[in-house]
Amino acid sequence: MSNVIKIKHGTSAPTTNNLENYELGYANKGLYIKDNNQIIHLNSGTNLSGIVPISHGGTGADNAANARTNLGLGSLATANSISLSSNNITGTLPISKGGTGKTTQLTYADVLEVVRSSGVTGEDGGHQMAMSWARDHVIVGIDNNAAVKHMLDTSMVIDYIVEQGVSEGWTYIKWNSGRAECYRKTTSANLGTTGQINGFYYRFYSINLPTGLFIEVTDAQVSADWGTGVSWGSVKELTTTTLEAQYFSNQNGGAGTFFHNVKGRWK
Repeated sequence: MSNVIKIKHGTSAPTTNNLENYELGYANKGLYIKDNNQIIHLNSGTNLSGIVPISHGGTGADNAANARTNLGLGSLATANSISLSSNNITGTLPISKGGTGKTTQLTYADVLEVVRSSGVTGEDGGHQMAMSWARDHVIVGIDNNAAVKHMLDTSMVIDYIVEQGVSEGWTYIKWNSGRAECYRKTTSANLGTTGQINGFYYRFYSINLPTGLFIEVTDAQVSADWGTGVSWGSVKELTTTTLEAQYFSNQNGGAGTFFHNVKGRWK
């Protein structure tokens, strides 16, 4: 008995012309299937040999690299993880997937929207929050409702010190935004009084500010620990170059410690 079974095509009686080139046979102690001269062995029904073409559900290859090529797969098919710093990453990650929907740095005109789809216990969900940046402020709005929009001043967050040091006995600081401030402590073993009013003694005291620090002064504060009783200080005159203070004490002169703080702009 022949060990090859020919597969007939059509419903008419088999002839040489209608026998397709498919056959089921037995060889090497196992079955095989011949498909247009491509032989697939079914050894004992468990082990396979040969190559199954893509047209029949296979990969058309006998190794992983060629199989990926035949199936049109790239290197991501075997990657255990993906580095976001890779130069091979292209495209734009939309806001709906946790991105910004942009391929460039956000600008003042850009708006980042955050949607809370569901709330937690004690909260309502489904609200939309929009955030935009206008110069040194962040604008936060909820559900496009102008009545609940808030502006957050970020100038303090993005500001930074550009220069600091000591000048003419003052410790000074310059900020990138243009703010400037200086402070100083002075002492005296026996500071005399200028006059007396309503039972209190007073003294006028003038001190130069750091040269060239301020183009505008906006605030100044002074305080005093003068004598052994009650004492205080206040600003009498203030310019971009000079601070004049007045100190009061219930004691006619004596040792004292005096504190000065001036704020303004350097640009």
